[in-house]
Amino acid sequence: MEKRGENSIHAIVTDPPYGLREYTPHEKQKLRNGRGGVWRIPPSFDGCKRRPLPRFTVLTKSDREKLKHLFFQFARRAVRVLVPG
Repeated sequence: MEKRGENSIHAIVTDPPYGLREYTPHEKQKLRNGRGGVWRIPPSFDGCKRRPLPRFTVLTKSDREKLKHLFFQFARRAVRVLVPG
């Protein structure tokens, strides 16, 4: 966003949790092994087995502080480039 001009973006779509913990190499290895980690297997629906999803309840206080910092930094950058209104 630093390379974009002020008021040059009309919308930003995000998809949390931004890989703060669940996409670390350690957690991805647990996912591949099919055991442990922050991942849960959701129920199947209409006979279709869905992919594992991260659990949001596993974030530690430190993880939540990192996420708070990430949101603050993101918002600071976004407000400069977003078109008002």
